[in-house]
Amino acid sequence: MASTSTTVPQKPNGLATYLSILWAPGAAFDQLRETPTWGWAALAGIILMLIATFISMPEIIKVAHIAQDARLATMSADQRANAQQAMASAAGIIPIFAVVGVVVVTWLIWVISAVVYAIGGALSGAGAKFSLAWVVAVNLGIIAFVGALVNAIILAARGPDSISSALDQYTLPSLGMLFHDNVKLATFLNTYNIDYIWLYIVAVIGLERTLLMKRGAAIATVVIYSLIGAGIATAFAR
Repeated sequence: MASTSTTVPQKPNGLATYLSILWAPGAAFDQLRETPTWGWAALAGIILMLIATFISMPEIIKVAHIAQDARLATMSADQRANAQQAMASAAGIIPIFAVVGVVVVTWLIWVISAVVYAIGGALSGAGAKFSLAWVVAVNLGIIAFVGALVNAIILAARGPDSISSALDQYTLPSLGMLFHDNVKLATFLNTYNIDYIWLYIVAVIGLERTLLMKRGAAIATVVIYSLIGAGIATAFAR
């Protein structure tokens, strides 16, 4: 009597799929549609951002001090004295605030990204589910996090003395470097640095492959998402 054996398909490695977005995004997003995974991607993304934060912590503190000095310059003498005391007492929590902030902001960006992608998919007729949009958003983050890590390394190499304004924390090439005297315009253009342009191109691939959106709809969705991000960054630029 002949015996037969069945082979149970192995579940793809979520971390390997996440990393492969860097060099084979099409295949990675095809895999994510078949087997949606985001847990390892979220963990790896948070770790990358924390590493980038720790590497550039002296520069982050310098930027915070510059922002504080700008606020003090707008205050009266009495207000300035009280504010300086409060800032001095809170100086030690800047690193803690930076670490907590990067975790919270990362999750917030994932949520906003997923919502925009899901809405774009629904309006385009692709019938995209939020769960798949979330998978795309979290896994796509690796490109932004690699860029953040490179930016942090460059900042650390230059040192905090190279920071004279908030704009100096942006080191990746962009058109914003041509408009250093215009904080709002420079910040807007810095959101279209080489890393984010790469991210937006891969985002289109992700929407096409995982959410099955047509290319035109995918491009329109990514453009709208990029403008939302640029608008928020510009609004808070000082």
